[in-house]
Parts: sequence; C-alpha cells; structure tokens
Amino acid sequence: MRAGLLRRFAAELDVPLVLHGSSGLPDDEPTAAVTGDTTKVDIGTALNLAMTGAIREFLATHPDAVDSRTYLSVGGAARADAAGSSPCCGPTAARSHRPTAAGSGAPTS
Repeated sequence: MRAGLLRRFAAELDVPLVLHGSSGLPDDEPTAAVTGDTTKVDIGTALNLAMTGAIREFLATHPDAVDSRTYLSVGGAARADAAGSSPCCGPTAARSHRPTAAGSGAPTS
C-alpha cells in the first residue's frame, strides 16, 4: 500500500476510501489505512476463514454432530475472536477517522 497516495486521494476526492481485499496484508498496512484516510477496511475473507476452520475442526472431532446450532456457535465465536484480534477493528485499532452519517457529524454504527 502507498500511504502517501491514499492521503492524496483522500484530499482530492469527496468520497470515503475503502480498502477492499485486506486479507493477506501485513498487520501494519490495514492499521496504517485506518489511522490514515481510509474509512472502511474489509476483512470478510479473514473472518470467513476463521469461522470455516473452527466448524471444520469441530465436525472432525464430533463426527456425529447434526445440530447446526452447536457447530455454528463455535464458528461464530471464532469469527468474533478474529474480528476482535484484527488490527483494523480489534481493541487496539485506531479510531481517528470514523465515518459519519451523511454530513451529520454523528458516527455511523
């Protein structure tokens, strides 16, 4: 990623910048995007990998499991853990550049 280029785009464009496809980037790059001028960082692939891996592990150790609530809850917990440890949205993520609802100045959820 080129942080200088992102800053130039942010200064020239009147639209939020979004980092698509952050999976596989070193932790410092999405973090730099969040602390800089990027409004949103997509981490969906990383979350899906965590969830699917946990479900596969659960089903491998519980081959007779048929109640989807059991393995989906394990997968959901793994997904939540992955989000919480992400440099983009975890507890240490920077919150200096939060999107706002259409000019209201109020942070969006």
